[in-house]
Amino acid sequence: MTTSSNLFLQRNPWSPQEGEWGRFSRLRFRNIATEQRFRVPSRLLGHDAAHLIDDVLFENLTIAGRRLHSPEDLGLQTNEFVRNLRFGN
Repeated sequence: MTTSSNLFLQRNPWSPQEGEWGRFSRLRFRNIATEQRFRVPSRLLGHDAAHLIDDVLFENLTIAGRRLHSPEDLGLQTNEFVRNLRFGN
């Protein structure tokens, strides 16, 4: 069974409740292949304008032998706090 993957910024019981708590940027996912589609959608979710997910590249990503070229191909859920999301070969 193939699962999904999630990357998001969200307050939780283990995060500091005060002060700066970060952002994700310059992420690269390369040469990833899986035999079947994910059963649950994958998610990239920033928290707010100060806590973004920025500059994400999916490169050479295939599912069931099919190369993916867009968030829709992957079934990827994003929100307005994700910037510069790209798919490449």
